[in-house]
Amino acid sequence: MEVATPRAACLEAALLYAAWGWRVIPLWWPVQGGCACGNPACGTSSGKHPLIGEWVNAATTHPPRIRSWWKRWPLANVGLVTGSSTPSIFANAFVKAVFPAPSSPLRATSVARPASG
Repeated sequence: MEVATPRAACLEAALLYAAWGWRVIPLWWPVQGGCACGNPACGTSSGKHPLIGEWVNAATTHPPRIRSWWKRWPLANVGLVTGSSTPSIFANAFVKAVFPAPSSPLRATSVARPASG
């Protein structure tokens, strides 16, 4: 069994999420001592905030755009843009596994909290 690198796993996960109809965006990634964006004020958002401006409108399920983002930023984390009237980002600092497709759509009341906070 081939083990994907973290970089490949993030791209694969983004493409899979997009195939499920979930809009994705690239996020900054954590580095030793903080966030790759270089802003020391990131704090708990280190590696969990958008790399792109206008992320609400830029979020996509379009594979060519997703591939171009990860070609430009191969270390990017994956963000899922959720909601319509008040969009938010669901982010995990590291893609640990790619899960099978959900058997039913997520309900609007579903809440997910990654173990990392």
